[in-house]
Amino acid sequence: NEKIFKEATKKTEVANFTTEESQEYERSLKALRDYYSLLKTAQNKGETKGKTEGKTEGRIEGRIEGKAEGRIEGEEIGVKKTLQIFELIKQGKTDEEIIKKLKCSITLIQTVRKSVK
Repeated sequence: NEKIFKEATKKTEVANFTTEESQEYERSLKALRDYYSLLKTAQNKGETKGKTEGKTEGRIEGRIEGKAEGRIEGEEIGVKKTLQIFELIKQGKTDEEIIKKLKCSITLIQTVRKSVK
């Protein structure tokens, strides 16, 4: 109820302003609205910039983590493949048999063969 009385009192005061006071009051309201709008625009720009920077950082971190995981996975596959080749060489398999079974390159097989000798 107190809020309603304050608003009514304020409206009564404004209604009793002289022309000059009324114009000054309107200029003050406009300046206040402009200032509020300026703050709101700056806040929105800051939020947008923050979101953009956050997304960029997230993408960069994701790429770095993805590359690291990819390297580790690739190394694991490479080690596994090398061990398989090594076992097949020990079993006396030919390069062609190993290629057919493991779908790997002749270069990799030859590299493993050199390390076995």
